[in-house]
Amino acid sequence: MDEQLAFNGKAGKLDERVFSKLKLLCRPVKARQNTAKQGNETTFVSQDDVPFYNTRLVLRTVEKPWTGDLSKEEIENNLEQIILHYAIVPQVAYYINKQTVSLVSPYFGGGTLDEVIQKERDKKATIETEIPSDRKPEIALERPQTLEWKDKLRILYQICRAIEYLHQPPKCERKPVSHGNICMQNVLLDEQKNARLLFLAPKSVEGRVREIQFQEDQNKDVQTFKEMAQEALQQSRKKAASDILAHIQR
Repeated sequence: MDEQLAFNGKAGKLDERVFSKLKLLCRPVKARQNTAKQGNETTFVSQDDVPFYNTRLVLRTVEKPWTGDLSKEEIENNLEQIILHYAIVPQVAYYINKQTVSLVSPYFGGGTLDEVIQKERDKKATIETEIPSDRKPEIALERPQTLEWKDKLRILYQICRAIEYLHQPPKCERKPVSHGNICMQNVLLDEQKNARLLFLAPKSVEGRVREIQFQEDQNKDVQTFKEMAQEALQQSRKKAASDILAHIQR
């Protein structure tokens, strides 16, 4: 590998040689057909820790997401200035050519929120199709939870704070941005079931679009988050109500 891969606080610009070496350490990830994606995205994951980063990495290649009259310097500056927040996936490096941009980020081993919720649905469907007399008593009484309802509330809180940080950054040079692709596929979990929002490129940036359009984009982020939260909590409501009732009756 090459010392050009070392992370120095900004997303490092990789040349074709270094990016090719990094890609050789990775394997493609087969995407689920029914999940939302940002553009035509190709994802690769390293099988082991990558030198200089000392962790597994993810490479995401997308069609260039920006439009308008941005100069090459402005584009590269936007790619370098990573957004650091505890609930947003950090981008540690990038590679750009005429057609695409590839973003490099740490690997989070808990999967996507979409995958975890789907496992929950599958477990529920399996239990519902069993003959009641064949069910084990201890299983029949349980909700098929992959995530406890408290975990889901914490995850949704973390994503809410990430959206707030994008929409209302602290006083600095970075402009408020809209995400434009809030969905469960873009929520990554670590092994401790903490959430990170995958943020590849803003749909709009304050000052670069009309104020009305920018506000509409932000409102869409909030609305889609509410819909995602409703879906994520749907299977946890009875469990949560039962736990709260048990706590009250103590």
